[in-house]
Amino acid sequence: MTADVSTAEPMRLGAFLYSREDGRLRDLEDKDVFLRPQSALVLSVLVRNLGSVVSKNDLIAEVWQHISVTDDSLTQCISDIRRAIGDKDRNIVKTLPKRGYMIVSEAAQSSVASNPVEVDVDYIADVVGAAKVPIVLIEALDPSNGAASLMALVSGVFGHYNTRLRTSRVLTVLVEVEGVKEALQLALEVMTRDSSSGAFRIAIDMCDIQTVREEIAGPRAQKIITFASDNEIVVTQDVQGLAMDELDCAFEDWGERAIGGASIRLFRVHPNTGSARRVVRPDAVPLLPTIAVIPFQPRIPGERALLGEVIAEDVISALSRSTEVNVTSRLSTRAFSNRGATLAEVGYALQADYVLSGSFMEYNQKVILNVELSDVKSKQVLWTDRLEGDVATLLQDLEMVHHIVSNIRRMVFMQEVRHVKELHLTELSNHNLLLGAVGLMHRMSRKDFETADTLLGALIDRVPKQPAPWAWKARWHVLRVQQGWSDEPIEEARSALKASHAALDMDPENSLALSSEGMVLTNLSHRLDEAEDRYNTALEYNPNDAYGCLLRGALYGFQGKGVEAKKDTDQALHLAPLDPHKFFFLALAAGANLATEDFERALALSETSLRMNRSHTSTLRIKIVAQIRLGRGDDARATARTLLSLQPGLRVSDWLKNSPTREFSFGAEVAAALREAGIPE
Repeated sequence: MTADVSTAEPMRLGAFLYSREDGRLRDLEDKDVFLRPQSALVLSVLVRNLGSVVSKNDLIAEVWQHISVTDDSLTQCISDIRRAIGDKDRNIVKTLPKRGYMIVSEAAQSSVASNPVEVDVDYIADVVGAAKVPIVLIEALDPSNGAASLMALVSGVFGHYNTRLRTSRVLTVLVEVEGVKEALQLALEVMTRDSSSGAFRIAIDMCDIQTVREEIAGPRAQKIITFASDNEIVVTQDVQGLAMDELDCAFEDWGERAIGGASIRLFRVHPNTGSARRVVRPDAVPLLPTIAVIPFQPRIPGERALLGEVIAEDVISALSRSTEVNVTSRLSTRAFSNRGATLAEVGYALQADYVLSGSFMEYNQKVILNVELSDVKSKQVLWTDRLEGDVATLLQDLEMVHHIVSNIRRMVFMQEVRHVKELHLTELSNHNLLLGAVGLMHRMSRKDFETADTLLGALIDRVPKQPAPWAWKARWHVLRVQQGWSDEPIEEARSALKASHAALDMDPENSLALSSEGMVLTNLSHRLDEAEDRYNTALEYNPNDAYGCLLRGALYGFQGKGVEAKKDTDQALHLAPLDPHKFFFLALAAGANLATEDFERALALSETSLRMNRSHTSTLRIKIVAQIRLGRGDDARATARTLLSLQPGLRVSDWLKNSPTREFSFGAEVAAALREAGIPE
């Protein structure tokens, strides 16, 4: 039954206050205490049922409505709440084994504080993390010198690790170790020392802190160790799950074993270093670079590491929407939390080309975040920054995350371009070639543009069955004509269609290939109905294809369909707010606003685009039209002179002849504006 309490008065949770009215948790100085949204909901349900047990099923049903989650999600929330209110001894948020959770009344809290009771040592905490520690049981198998061997271990090996000696007998020693990685390293060091010391066998288990303190962890470990042979290490699944195969060691599944009336899964442990290291690599070499985002670590021990994981998860989510990079799963990168691993170790284990890491510090409900982006191969630090913001704002407004992602994408493209300029073709990886080519072709420098063609050709030679380089090759031909760098638009159209056909033959559902062919059909072949079909198909397969939205919007603009054009280009800007080639998105969005006769916005967008890339001739044409329609003739003529300096042979008649707008009134209006600005007929 729900406790009959007033909702007006805040409830005391240890040294903190909880408002039943608005769910606000604060300390005694009235400073807000951060909780994740799900944790805050769990707390509100427990407070609403003050003094009563709420089952796990009821909590999950209320907090995660219509979402399937495991007990682990609830366990993490309970752990989060306890950390937030300093409930280390679990005197406020009680766990009732096999029943659920309960928040005790303020009177009960006061009673516990003044009359501490013994902890139920038969109950092993279900909160995995800080509540559990690894224990290592080592048994000497040589009765003749076993005691001497163990003494040598204690004085030699153990001194290198942060250990606490729990029990020691003639032939066995039980130690608590700081972390799973250290426990495994200790065990492996014991097994690889001088064999003249005699044989050992080792068991490693995860145990509740209280269980270890009460010295009742040994009996289970003694049962586990009986399954180990001479010079063998055996661990429980809890240990294996917290370790990192390929880095810490190699695990061999030994199956279920009956221990103390329960069935426990055990694993043998083998060294996994040097030439013996097992690493499974995919056969296919990825075309995109891989970025691993490691959870940000608290700079002060004891601060909530969870906040660093939340920030990292938001960065991973934002990066995952990018089409230029592969992003390592958060479940993989999370394993490096608090590991202190080197850049090389992270890159090796996660097969990453770039690593984003950093630290944070909280003070007065604010967070200072230090971030660092590194290139694994060159070991270069490409970008560092120090960011500051409110904790609450950080979790609700992703501005800081967008800033981080924007710089990651920018620096990755810059690094890839730097690689292709500094290294020989044979030294470049596939992703160096692809992203280097894409970056160079969008610089709108003729020399860089031609280099991009060479890079795409080299990549196609390497991986002829990959659609991406063929799709970008098709776009290369379109941009070449649009910049006025080709006198043979018909031949360019033929080559572009050949490339897009090749990409679609390999993968008919590839949205990049479909939108690339649509771009060719629009701008070079002027088959607009077919082009629209390609864009529609691309967006059916991938509704979040920003380029598909952008190019279809441009097509609608050419036809004078302003409303449709603006809708699509605005959606593209929404889908790719941090695209490294944003000038291109802004240029086509400006063209869409010409079609809606919103000339002020068209001018603003074109000027923003030109600040990012002043060599894009299409943007200059859009700017001229906007200036003429706004009555700014002098400004338009100045822009026209800039355009002619980049494209000296430009003629209105030639442009109109080769433009997809030639059959529409929109094309005639653009041509008239170009003439008025001084572009020769």
